[in-house]
Amino acid sequence: MIITHKDLGRIGIIDDIPDHELPDGAWSAGQNVRFRDGKVEKITGHSSVFTSTGNAFNATGAAIDTADTTPRWMQPVPTTTTNWWMYCGGKSVFVTDGVTHHDITRQTLGVNVDYNMDGDIGWNGGVIGGIPVINNAVDEPQEWATTSAATKLTPLTYDGTNTWGDLGHKARVIRPFKQYLVALDVTKAGARYPLMVKWSHPTAAGSTPTSWDETDATVDANETELAGSPGFCIDMLPLGETNIIYKEDSIWGMQHIGGNSIFRFYKISNEAGILTRRCMKAFERKHIVLTNGDLIVHDGQQIVPILDNKRRRWLFRNIDSTNYQKSFIVPNYKNNEMWVCFPSTGATYADTALIWNWRDGSVGIRELPNSPHIAYGVVDPSETETWDSDSGTWDSDTTVWDERLYNPTERKLLLTENLQSDFYVGDDTNTLNGTAMTSYVERTGMDFGEDQRIKRIKKVYPRMTGTGTVNIYVGMQMQRGDAISWSGPFPFVIGTDRKIDCSVTGRYMAIKFETTTDVSWQLSSYDLDVVPMGTR
Repeated sequence: MIITHKDLGRIGIIDDIPDHELPDGAWSAGQNVRFRDGKVEKITGHSSVFTSTGNAFNATGAAIDTADTTPRWMQPVPTTTTNWWMYCGGKSVFVTDGVTHHDITRQTLGVNVDYNMDGDIGWNGGVIGGIPVINNAVDEPQEWATTSAATKLTPLTYDGTNTWGDLGHKARVIRPFKQYLVALDVTKAGARYPLMVKWSHPTAAGSTPTSWDETDATVDANETELAGSPGFCIDMLPLGETNIIYKEDSIWGMQHIGGNSIFRFYKISNEAGILTRRCMKAFERKHIVLTNGDLIVHDGQQIVPILDNKRRRWLFRNIDSTNYQKSFIVPNYKNNEMWVCFPSTGATYADTALIWNWRDGSVGIRELPNSPHIAYGVVDPSETETWDSDSGTWDSDTTVWDERLYNPTERKLLLTENLQSDFYVGDDTNTLNGTAMTSYVERTGMDFGEDQRIKRIKKVYPRMTGTGTVNIYVGMQMQRGDAISWSGPFPFVIGTDRKIDCSVTGRYMAIKFETTTDVSWQLSSYDLDVVPMGTR
């Protein structure tokens, strides 16, 4: 009999329920795959971008400090003339237009003054009034006032006389909301206020706020403490007209109301907080949030868990308990995806991403290059594909002749790698910066509705598009819980072969599709030629 499996991209991978209970279209395991448009496909990798020439992390003849061998955090800074990327190391800060790199580290009398980034807190900030602001919770906040390559970072103004540093003030997080800068978990002259929310006077275009002084009645700057729950303030992100503040144990709204109060604060949830900084992102008037025990979506009111009965237990089993603070979420808007990036057990930086597609709810997994940070924005080096630079064959090459590799109007993912000075553009090529990746999906525990009957799989008919050869494995178990005995690989050449022949007998059957080379593939469905046998 022929058994058809289709709609293979509808659900994704589910590994926290018994494999014989999986719904049709679900997979038991997989890596470096995504699910979309009803198909499962090999995920695209990443490739080098932004030449390192002039990159002070990798400058020829320069003394490289171990704290500055990797860009730890990045943010896009668009101007009328240049799409800058600002990137921060442990001690220094740079900008690049994709070709030339410029050191904009703060200076005293023309000499760079190192920063003192805390590895667990990292950098944060944003762009307000066209001016980028950065903060690391150890040093006084900084601004890049003229967005010119020749300009160095300077201290952020606190009032008409002082900077934050002059007063000994710091904050764990500073981010823009509307015309204001907002600070969380504030330290004043050595005294820490972890429940504090502090906001500036509104700013005008082309400048940063003129005052944060809550004692000055002539400005709108003020502060308050969210004392309705004991958890510390961790991070924040706007959602429509509301600034959503995430604490360890709760979620709060911050709305502009004007008048004497300026803002009102209200509790959205006392049941969920956030795992750590950078673990929230916005999409379609919602936020996705990695909490300290779940992955949720909310619209400012209703909270919906994403990973019920899917990968929640797998996710939190695999996040490294020491380095969990280096987890983060990054959007891949082009593909309707959120990448939940985390260091797996034993890793220091994010080496794994759980990929959730918000359109169909499918879940995939991919490798990451031990990334301290991934950002989303315009990636715009001036490169084109030439005959000399193109190493692909006519059959395997996925690029277009004379195509610009990175569309200046298209936003993409920009990755960094620990202990490397390079940048990578994500979702690009079929390799991990030239290294072939292993990509696979498997489904185990199939009994085809006859739990006790022995079966034999004679043929597999995959419906695949792409390039190259896919290895197909067929497995069996005689008893549930036994190790799977795999047969194969049975090579299947996309575009040439129609089927693979095999002879695998067992009570519970399994199948795996895998590649380990520079190829691309999509699997929409497959048929199994199954012969029912006895019930011994």
